[in-house]
Amino acid sequence: MSPWWSRWWYRLCALPAGKVTVEVQDFVDLWARREKDYWDAAVDFVDLSLPFEQIFLVAVAPKTFYADLGGLQPWPRSWPRRWGIYFESAQTDAIWSDDAKIPFIWGVRHGEPDEFVLRGSEAKHLAHETVIATLFEQGDDSKPVRTAVWNYTLDRQGVIPLLKGLPWFGPWDRDAESQRLAEDRLICLHPMMLAISAWNEGAAVLRDGLLPPHFQLKLRPGCFPTIGRRPGRELVS
Repeated sequence: MSPWWSRWWYRLCALPAGKVTVEVQDFVDLWARREKDYWDAAVDFVDLSLPFEQIFLVAVAPKTFYADLGGLQPWPRSWPRRWGIYFESAQTDAIWSDDAKIPFIWGVRHGEPDEFVLRGSEAKHLAHETVIATLFEQGDDSKPVRTAVWNYTLDRQGVIPLLKGLPWFGPWDRDAESQRLAEDRLICLHPMMLAISAWNEGAAVLRDGLLPPHFQLKLRPGCFPTIGRRPGRELVS
């Protein structure tokens, strides 16, 4: 990805001025060649805490990716060729009162959300911060198009909390089409989460090759990010 493309893309996404943009191509390529059948945001990453309250991670599609049924396969033409995800976080203590009713949404069936409703004090015990992740992908005219939006929370260790075996992770919007789109575009989200997790555990190094506020996040030489299920993190199927 050229520095010119990164700056051009950032401007067209109309994001807040002065926010940090980071190219994470190393981690998209690492995700693509990893022989792993299934990725899950709630169990596969060490620490998803954002290094900044707002950050925009960008990359281009890899040429090939690992498919569980056929090994390395060409990247499908129907999948995004370039994309960026804008992450925004806020601490729950600042936005949720103890008496507020907080929805814990974990899926959509027949167009209606499946959810628990938690009291604010209980929700804050589970979740230290809440994150909104918005996907912008290259459209037919090469301009960015806003598509999937995810909403999830993190505990104080930077891990998505579980309630009754269900992860506090899902689409921002509650309709079935948003659920479908968010599920389909996890291929764009998971590599970015891998980059964040590697950054937090010291397996990545930030470089200013794109000029601030545009940076590159590279794999640290001799290091490999932790990938895999955390002990005791059993999800309801």
